[in-house]
This record gives sequence, C-alpha cells and structure tokens, in this order.
Amino acid sequence: MDPFITFRRFPEKIAAREFGALLESKGIRYEIENNSPRVDVTFVGSPLQKQYILKLHKDDLQAARQLLEEEATEMMQAIDKDYYLFEFSNEELHDVLKKPDEWNEFDYLLAQKILQERGEAIDEGYVEQLEAERLSELKAQKDAAPWLILLGYVLALAGGIFAIVAAIMQVKPIPDYVLLGYILGAIGGVFAVMVGWILLTSRMSLPDGSRQALFGKKTQNNGRWIFLLGLLTSIALAILIWNYAFGEG
Repeated sequence: MDPFITFRRFPEKIAAREFGALLESKGIRYEIENNSPRVDVTFVGSPLQKQYILKLHKDDLQAARQLLEEEATEMMQAIDKDYYLFEFSNEELHDVLKKPDEWNEFDYLLAQKILQERGEAIDEGYVEQLEAERLSELKAQKDAAPWLILLGYVLALAGGIFAIVAAIMQVKPIPDYVLLGYILGAIGGVFAVMVGWILLTSRMSLPDGSRQALFGKKTQNNGRWIFLLGLLTSIALAILIWNYAFGEG
C-alpha cells in the first residue's frame, strides 16, 4: 500500500509546488501527482478541471495540519476586513467548508472563524460530517456524454462496414477512391479504440487517497465494446489493405 496519501488538490502545478516548498522547509515529505483528466470537459456530465494532487506520507499528516493551522492563524491576525470572504453569506461560507479540496487552507480556516464569530456552531463533528458527505459526492461516478459513446460506435461500425465491403468486392486492381475509403475506415477504427480505452480505463483520485473508475459501469461496458469493435475492424482493414496493395494476383 502506498504510504503517501492525498492531502490537498490544486488547479495549477506552481501552486502545488509552492505549497510543497513550505512543507519541505519543515522537513515534511511530499509528492505531487498530475490527476488532470485525459478527456475534455465536454465528455462528461460535469466539468473536469486540471488537478494536481499533493500527497504526504501518512506519518506526516498531523505535522502538516498543525503547520498550516499556525500559518493560517498568523495570516488571520493581520487580515483586512475587506478580504472577500467577509462578504460571503453564511450559506456560502458553509459551502467553503463542504469543499475543502477546492479552497486553500487559509480560506478554509477563515471561513470557520467567520462563521463562529457570527454565532454558528462549528465543531469537529460537523467538519467530519461535511468531509464524509464531500467524499460520497466525489465518489459518484459520471456517465460520458451520449454523443461521445455514439461517435465511438459510429467510428467502429463504419470501419466494419468497409471491411465487409472489401471482402465481398475482391476487385483487383482496387480503385484509388475505394482504397482511400478503406484507409479512412481503418483510421476511424483506431480512433474508436482510443475512445473505448478512455471510457474503459479513466480513473480519478479521491481526497482519502483512494482511486476509482471515473465512469460508471454502463459507460465502461460501452467503452469495452467500442474498443473491441474498433480493434477488430482496424486489424481486418489493415490486412485487407495490405493484401490489395502488396498481395499477388
């Protein structure tokens, strides 16, 4: 089991490195992992942004939390009242607490402090409850956009149709425009393989350090079929094109 577990997430690598430099200055070990999705944001039902995960050795978690609390406490003592979080409503501040993976440590702790000053009860039990709810929310697997699945099948089946037509025709010499069609069909099959592989194997990291499939079972099953169909049609067309181009007869 990997001794390094997820501690914080960052949308930019430079921010993760700066945070890591602070930890390193106190002798705290860390790793940075690029967890950015391999698919475009339009491929799934909710937006996926670039994400860099900073991981800590499990033995250093408490020391890291204490360091961040000390740093944040010092900053809060000098914070101006025109800081943007002071303009947040209580509901918006609770939303900050619900999504600590989307905010820096300072804003997270300041949101707690502001709520407490407004008379809200923010105890450890409430924070743990929010963390559990957030983890459950992130664990909900997504379905790929319907058009992406449809495109994968179209690419794979189009290649298959070209392969069947080529096998039936058996015309020598093959016309250039027909050969071009076979080549395009083979290329479509290759792209189908790529789409299927993404749908089948894409994974994401969770705040507790675990990893799981990005897409649900239905999308994974579609990805598996698209991958296999694309692979078979690409191989079949490649063999036929080779025979037509270089075979005897």
